[in-house]
Amino acid sequence: WIIHAAAHHKIKDFMKKPNIKAKNNILMVKNLITFAKKNNIKNFIYFSTIDINYSPYPIKKNIYIKSKVFCEKILLTAFKKKIIKKLFILRLPAIVGIQSNNNFIKNTLNNLKRHKPIKIWNKNDNYNNLVHINDLNKLIFHLISKKSNNRKEIIDCLSSKPIKLENLIIYLKRKLKSKSKLNYIYKKNK
Repeated sequence: WIIHAAAHHKIKDFMKKPNIKAKNNILMVKNLITFAKKNNIKNFIYFSTIDINYSPYPIKKNIYIKSKVFCEKILLTAFKKKIIKKLFILRLPAIVGIQSNNNFIKNTLNNLKRHKPIKIWNKNDNYNNLVHINDLNKLIFHLISKKSNNRKEIIDCLSSKPIKLENLIIYLKRKLKSKSKLNYIYKKNK
C-alpha cells in the first residue's frame, strides 16, 4: 500500500509561491505512481480535500484545490491503466484530535478558552466539516483490510450527523464555560 497523506496541504503555505506548491503536489503524485509501478505496489490511498465538492472554490484555496483535482485525475488514470488495482481517494475536511493542524474548530475552541469574541457566518448552516483522527485511522484500517480486488472509491469523510453551526458554537461555549461574545455576521456585512 501507498498512503499519500500530503505534500503541501496547509493553506497558509500556499500564500507564498502557490503555483510552485501546486506543481510539487502534482509531481509527488506522479512520482508515487512511478514508484508503485516499479515496485509492483497496486494499492493506493490518497488524501484529497472535501473542498473539491464546494463551488465556487474559496479564493485563498483555489490553487490548492485545483492541484488536488488534478492529482485525483492522475490517480484515476493510473487506475484505468491498471497501474493501481485499488484506489481510495479520501476527501478530507478538517482533522481534529491531539496535535491537529489549525482549523476552524480548533481555532474556535482556543478562542472560547480565552474568552475571545467569536464571529459566526452562516449560523443556520449545517456543520459536519470535520473528522476525528481516530475515525480516520479506523477507516484506513478498514480499507486496507478489505478483501475486494480492482476497486476504486472516492469517499467524502465528513461527520455523519451535521449540526447547525450556531448550536455547535453554543454547545462548545457552554461546555468550556466561556464568556466569549458571539457575533453573527450576515452576508451583507461579510
